[in-house]
Amino acid sequence: RHYPNPKWAKWRDYTVALIEQQNRDLKFFDKFDKPVRMKVTYTPEDLRRRDIPAMVDSIFHCMEKSGLIADDFLVKDLIWVSNPKDVDKAGASIEIEEL
Repeated sequence: RHYPNPKWAKWRDYTVALIEQQNRDLKFFDKFDKPVRMKVTYTPEDLRRRDIPAMVDSIFHCMEKSGLIADDFLVKDLIWVSNPKDVDKAGASIEIEEL
């Protein structure tokens, strides 16, 4: 059995809770269950090298675990936009559109 890195698991649980709270705040209770396009706009807080495929996998995992998307295989079109480092605006903004 695979056990995730504790630091990553803490980030995942926090991120899933944020997604669930945002959906409640927006009164969005549907689940994407058809093919979608996803746009991720990423702004790092530092100059550390990060692996985009690993970040995409983590985002997909959180979207699925939170119930926002039925299965990450439904992401048929992915747009990744990387911004320069900005400590004040660091993070990822994600837009999902049904195809």
